Amino acid sequence: MEFMKGIAVMAPGVVEVREDIPLPEIGEYEALLRVHACGFCNVTDMEILSGQGGLEGGAENQYPTVLGHEGAGEVIAIGKKVRNIKVGERWIHPNLHRNVGNGYHKAHGGMAQYGMVCDTQAMLEDGYVPAEPPWYRQHRFPETIDYIDAGVLLSLSESHSAAVNFGIGEGSKVLIYGAG
Repeated sequence: MEFMKGIAVMAPGVVEVREDIPLPEIGEYEALLRVHACGFCNVTDMEILSGQGGLEGGAENQYPTVLGHEGAGEVIAIGKKVRNIKVGERWIHPNLHRNVGNGYHKAHGGMAQYGMVCDTQAMLEDGYVPAEPPWYRQHRFPETIDYIDAGVLLSLSESHSAAVNFGIGEGSKVLIYGAG
């Protein structure tokens, strides 16, 4: 088994840089990314760190957990059924499987040396139903955007989506309140 470095919350209030996190093994519809940058979310990551929630699927006591959902990386390998992702492409929101291995779980897992993206389009074309692909909100981004800047694209897209869903348009007056 090969290992990678990552940032994990070992227990509420305990964060460590670890070197014993298993390197992800990609499935047939997945691509392996070398993560170049990952931001720290002031809401989700702080909830996980404090033990106040934030873990996927309500799995509140699944420590140790690898943090990070604001990441960006470069594709370095693809699974045999991947058709819409190419080696060398840049993608946001790398992820890990729920059971990372070696006792680790994940809170997305972007704060690790490697992560994965899923060829959701290929899965749907091959007959999977929309609930079956493991991760959504993963998108490629152009070389004109720096990896560090790309890490905030997920947050930007969530803010844009909220504005659209609430019907906010040019000339609207809004109050922005809170963090995250």
